[in-house]
Amino acid sequence: MLAARPLQPAPTDPAPPTHEHAVAERLLAATNEMAARYGLARLSLGDVASHAGVSRQTLYRYFSSKDELLRAVVLREVATVAAHAQTAARGETTLALALQALFAALLEGANRHPLLQRLLATEADALLPLLTQDAGTAQGHLTEMIREVLAQRSVATEARQGQAAELAMRVLLSRAISPGQESTATAAEVLAAAVLGVLVGETPNSRRDTGRHAATNPQSVSPTSCLFREGGSQPPRAPMRAHPRGRPQSRPEVPQPCCAPEPGAKFGPEVLGAGK
Repeated sequence: MLAARPLQPAPTDPAPPTHEHAVAERLLAATNEMAARYGLARLSLGDVASHAGVSRQTLYRYFSSKDELLRAVVLREVATVAAHAQTAARGETTLALALQALFAALLEGANRHPLLQRLLATEADALLPLLTQDAGTAQGHLTEMIREVLAQRSVATEARQGQAAELAMRVLLSRAISPGQESTATAAEVLAAAVLGVLVGETPNSRRDTGRHAATNPQSVSPTSCLFREGGSQPPRAPMRAHPRGRPQSRPEVPQPCCAPEPGAKFGPEVLGAGK
């Protein structure tokens, strides 16, 4: 006889935003709008408070300084763009297509964002610390979001997923700050191929160097071997040859990093997460 299942609580709607949350959102929205219009140098906390319909004292209850307020605004906007990108990737059937859709949406969102484009044009030096410094910044949010996408669709190890997410985050921030000549779609395809290369631990070129066993057994390949022609998580070190008098000779020159996997490179089901 089957045991009766315990009653589950009925689903409830998300709690409505509190007054404090609503005030914080108004302050962030006002800061985003005014910074995009006037820039950071001309932005004052008094003007932000007035635009949000609160007193300056109320603003300081939520944000102790202008820098803290700006970091919160940048993180909020990055999270919004990232949420749209995740939605774009969710409908794709393979990891490769999902990554291309994710990266293309992130780059397109950055290209069209009024605040980001204003700061890049007039105050680029002030933007970089807001994106990269301190915990809980844009780079941390992007890395975690990409890691979640990889965890849902890839069976690669957590270490490889973390390295791939870190690589993608740094390339995305770099291209958002300094766009290249190629189209967004091309940039997304190239970055997706590079991320897949980190997950599998090899590139089409490295297969010839690491041998048949490495090519057919991804677990035998180091997570970052795709960054070097001869494989391995660190640059390969050639064995030291004995000197006639017993002193070791110097090692040969270390091979230089190779290029990322070519767009359209084929990867096995152990990386693409087939069947998920």
